[in-house]
Amino acid sequence: MISARAETILLIEDDQADVEMALHAINAKAPSLNVVVAKNGYEALTLISSVRQQGTNFRLENLKAIFLDLHMPGLDGFEVLHRIKTDAATKILPVIIFTSSLEPKDIERCYALGANSYVAKPIEVEEYDRVVKEAMSYWLLVNQTTSPQVSVVVREKDQV
Repeated sequence: MISARAETILLIEDDQADVEMALHAINAKAPSLNVVVAKNGYEALTLISSVRQQGTNFRLENLKAIFLDLHMPGLDGFEVLHRIKTDAATKILPVIIFTSSLEPKDIERCYALGANSYVAKPIEVEEYDRVVKEAMSYWLLVNQTTSPQVSVVVREKDQV
């Protein structure tokens, strides 16, 4: 278990099976973690934009990390990453690319756009679970951010 303190992450993933596997691994490792799920790039940017403009119970300063899939229909992960990292209000947010692509050009492009980490999704369920848990441990325990440690209650239960 990671910690009793509640943190929030944003998972941007279009594949429902991957969402379910990630949530299973996250809940096993960090049951108090608040997970907001965006099913595509447009939904993610709309969420981030509406939070900044209107204010909600979910605030950017409570966001510990963003886990972003690359290959999504419509607005892909590259464009989402670019927009997050070129916006003064969001550029310091840690963005972890979590994708099935091992293409060197994708990895290079993500780092050039400002990705903080690039993690390939394993195919095997047990390995997937292990990788998600290790990533959570690093980004929630080891990595230091300037975000305050404030809990929010936002969870996309309907998407599981």
